[in-house]
Amino acid sequence: MKQPNLSFYRGSLKSSEGSIEELHGWRGNYQNLEASHAYVQWFFPNYFSSMFNAHSAALTPDEAAVFRTDSVVAQRYYLSYEIFMDFLGLQIFDKMTGAIGRQKGGEERLYAALVMHPHNQLRMRRILASLAVCGFRRYMAPLVHHLEWEITGSNSAVALPKDFTIYEEGRKGEPKLKSLRHSQGCLDTWLQYVDGDASNFAQNTKAVKGDEDDSVFFSQS
Repeated sequence: MKQPNLSFYRGSLKSSEGSIEELHGWRGNYQNLEASHAYVQWFFPNYFSSMFNAHSAALTPDEAAVFRTDSVVAQRYYLSYEIFMDFLGLQIFDKMTGAIGRQKGGEERLYAALVMHPHNQLRMRRILASLAVCGFRRYMAPLVHHLEWEITGSNSAVALPKDFTIYEEGRKGEPKLKSLRHSQGCLDTWLQYVDGDASNFAQNTKAVKGDEDDSVFFSQS
């Protein structure tokens, strides 16, 4: 089928785990969201083929353009992101800027997802590469910025806009991912998506001209 990622998001194609509506119904079902290895590629398509789901397909630039301009697809994409952030124990504080932080009581969920189950660290790479081309590029830096704080207890490597609001209620308590600081190098990998180095960005996202355009989601929210 041509444009399978769009067909999935429009509800005319089911993944092996179910339709977009069925998978969105997994919100809060952390067991399914953890154990299934076949939904993340459909939730967050990007320009890379998956090594873990042969039934999924790499996004094409033509599909990505529709992801950015189709209001129904854009809203569903945002919901996918919101569901996965909830799975991580995080919440979106500002839809327009992508400001994100820990949800109330989310510290154990965050630790379980990214420390106890390190395959979610790879999922973060997929998500960042998808945000970069599906119209939600502005969400990338806030996400890595918060994870940098959870790992290091400070922020020095991720630049945010001067007028960006950090919601301190999303940072209550001690950083929860300090054990990742020296052991896995995942932060260094995530930083390469948002460090301002054009070659790093190109290598990690395969973004092409036009992919920098904002999603229609931001003109309707």
